[in-house]
Amino acid sequence: MLTFKNEDDFSKVDTFKENEDGSISWVWNEGEGLPDHSGIIREGFTRLDSDGNTIDVWQILLFKEQSGEIAIQRLTQEDKDTIAQQEQINQFKVNRQHLLDTAIVTTSLGNQYDADEQSISRMANAILAAQRKDLTNIQWSLADTPTGVMTDVTLADLEEAHELAVENMASIWSI
Repeated sequence: MLTFKNEDDFSKVDTFKENEDGSISWVWNEGEGLPDHSGIIREGFTRLDSDGNTIDVWQILLFKEQSGEIAIQRLTQEDKDTIAQQEQINQFKVNRQHLLDTAIVTTSLGNQYDADEQSISRMANAILAAQRKDLTNIQWSLADTPTGVMTDVTLADLEEAHELAVENMASIWSI
């Protein structure tokens, strides 16, 4: 097992590779039929030697790279740009989903309805069921009332809320 307390532990490693966060992953193949070992070395990573002295593994790693004793596969600028671009896309998606998950629409009667994707589906199902039964009034849990508290609403108001919610979702998706 590599502890990086011994100088030769670094030379046993098969690959060192820079990660997105600047840390270095390492892999050591102990031999045929034996398992691979791997880990991560981060800035500030230290060990204690047998005498209780602190060994700055990170600094030794960098020194060994600079002296040419080991090679670290570093991320290229293109790699870093791709990672940054993907992070921006992921953040955009998270923000867009948050807008969808917290959406509320207000009808012309002043009723506030949750307008997330699940609520849109529930509204559509309730509208279809009410139309089949020829109902004009139904009970609905509005966005501005506690969960489980039902309010009498008209089918027309629920239909308006559904239409507003779908339009809102479409506008969020087109951002």
